[in-house]
Order: sequence, then C-alpha cells, then structure tokens
Amino acid sequence: MGEGTVKVPAEYAEAFRDAVLVEIRQDAGRLASTVEEAQRWRFTESAQRAESRRKGLEVPPCRQFAFDDIEGSTRSIRDDLAVVRQVFGSEEGELEVHGDLEALSYALETMADKVLTPLLTSEINTSPVGENLEMVTRLTRGIEWAVRESARLNDLWRVERKAKVA
Repeated sequence: MGEGTVKVPAEYAEAFRDAVLVEIRQDAGRLASTVEEAQRWRFTESAQRAESRRKGLEVPPCRQFAFDDIEGSTRSIRDDLAVVRQVFGSEEGELEVHGDLEALSYALETMADKVLTPLLTSEINTSPVGENLEMVTRLTRGIEWAVRESARLNDLWRVERKAKVA
C-alpha cells in the first residue's frame, strides 16, 4: 500500500489515538478468528484424509488454506502499530502521522464511527441539546473532519492503485 500523511488537529488527537487502538483490537480479533478457522479446516481435512486412507481410497493432496487472510490481518496490525508508535510517542498538540494510506484511512473512519459518534449520541440523549450545544457542535465537526480526511486518503490510495495497474 501507499504511504500518506495526516495532520490531526490537537482537539481531535485523543479521539484519533483511541481510534488507532480500536483498529488494532479489531484487526487482532480478525486475525484470531482467521487462525481458528484455519485450524478447524486443517483438523477437518486431516480427519477426511485419514478416513480415506482407512477405507483404502485414493487420498487427494491437501488443499491449501487461504492464508492470504492471515497475512492481510498481520499486515494490518503491523501498519496500525507503526501509527501507534507515532501518536503515543508525541507531545500534546497537533499530530502529524505518516503511514500506510489504508491504515490511516481506516483509523479516521473508526474515529468517526466508533469513537466520536457514540459520544455525540450520548450527548444528544443525555440532556436537551441546547444545554450542551458546544460539545455537540465540536463532536459533529470532529466527525466531519475525520470522514473528509478518510475520503481524501482513500482517493490517494485509489489513484496510486490505478497507477500500479496501468
């Protein structure tokens, strides 16, 4: 994947840090599920091969499990960790984060969807909006910023991908 940079305004830095951690947890969960699936498949495949041998039937060669999913999840975790090193090793204020375009884009989507949107929903549901209008507005702007930045990085990734194909 291509590399890119995102400048996270100071007011959204903590939400971005939280989003990167959520991304790692999700990728780790995907990796664990994929490995479990591979193990189940291997167990089933081994049992079927043993049964064929027992019956004296021809034993077909082992099928190769699609390990691309495992490699993809591992790569995602690696790319997320590269971002973590930057955002947790930095001082307060604006963050300038360089990394894989896809990892940065997903972190921004997660920031909007899984970090800021639940906070916005909570703010709206806990009291009349007029009492916390400043917070509602700040969260709404944060969601908008994250979605726009994610789309910008996604566009860069698409352009780069088309250039590689051509």
